Amino acid sequence: MKYIGLDFDGVIVDSVNECLLVGQNSFLEYIDAPNNIDSLNEIPYNELIKLKYSRKFIRSGEDYVFICMALNKNHDIKDQNSFDRFKQKHGNLQPKFYELFYKERLSMFKKKRQLWIKLNPFYPGVINFCKSSLSMSNFFIISTKEKRYIIELLKDKQIEINHNYVFQATNLKNKQSIINDLLKLHQIKPNEFIFVDDHIDTLKSVKYTGVQCFLANWGYNSFHQERVAIQNKIPVLSLSEFCKTNLSINTN
Repeated sequence: MKYIGLDFDGVIVDSVNECLLVGQNSFLEYIDAPNNIDSLNEIPYNELIKLKYSRKFIRSGEDYVFICMALNKNHDIKDQNSFDRFKQKHGNLQPKFYELFYKERLSMFKKKRQLWIKLNPFYPGVINFCKSSLSMSNFFIISTKEKRYIIELLKDKQIEINHNYVFQATNLKNKQSIINDLLKLHQIKPNEFIFVDDHIDTLKSVKYTGVQCFLANWGYNSFHQERVAIQNKIPVLSLSEFCKTNLSINTN
């Protein structure tokens, strides 16, 4: 039997619209703009394209506020390094942007629940995958997204999961550490555990646990990041391959 761990945003749900809307409203609050927005249609199309392009460089929620700030300053974000340099230059704002982003997300979650859910659609085929897999005790969700949000979105699609099998990765407890703990707690051999994520830097770190890592190419990554995955001997998985495999991914 294979054990499987999945990232959430970029693997199970496409959260980019929700995150961009929350990030934009957080930035508007930061600059004391008079009104926030309820739709990405209120952002000029050319600006929205640039924001969505930058999604592949995001590691944490406050990064969305940074990309809105970069756009506001006409700073061109071309790749991960240029984004990281921009963040480093404005690093003193990280705590403030973190506070603003998660406060705004919580406000939307509480006051505009249906809009929030609508902005987090599941990828095609993933609902059936989850429903078939969650009947087993070998399915885990490991994400930087807060646990309550994950459970709420699964609940909306009538997907039942043991809440103890949902883990939020943090700076103090990253995905690599969580997986190491799971291997020890459940006495799982590393080659029996599959982990799917859409961020290559995360997978390069998790690979040191010895588990079988896969890059989800339907998530938030680029062709360059796919090449980095292949160079690191991390297979690239398509959405159709993922949904067909269930827990019988052939890794030999």
